[in-house]
Amino acid sequence: MRLQFLLFLITSCLFSYDAAATYRDRISIGAGIIILESPSETDLEFTLEGEHRLRRWIGIGAEGSYFLTKPATTIVGAPEFFLHPWDGDWFISGSPIFVFNSSTSVGVRVGTRVIIHLGIFKLIPSFAVDFINSRKNYLLGAGIAF
Repeated sequence: MRLQFLLFLITSCLFSYDAAATYRDRISIGAGIIILESPSETDLEFTLEGEHRLRRWIGIGAEGSYFLTKPATTIVGAPEFFLHPWDGDWFISGSPIFVFNSSTSVGVRVGTRVIIHLGIFKLIPSFAVDFINSRKNYLLGAGIAF
């Protein structure tokens, strides 16, 4: 567990970036770890996500993730729906996901992320769960933005 936590800190703090094009549009590039339930393992993941806010409290977008698992896995989530309960940066998201590795599967991803403003920096911890074929995968990430 210590190795997983250390891996989480290193990858999330060094390799994450979040950029807001405008108040209505957002593109995020990030890294983190994925904790697989079956088979039990922890690996790196890289994600690209986009959101367009339809209203202050709701948005729509898509995401793609690449996991350094064996075999390597790519997940595409579209459409991804975002709910911003208090009109701010915090959101809850959900999307159908399509999983591509040695086989193809379909599942659902539910996640959340909050932006913590620290002066000119922003800390962005995130958490998501994938439900694929009666298995769960946990994704932990964190980003630093300016």
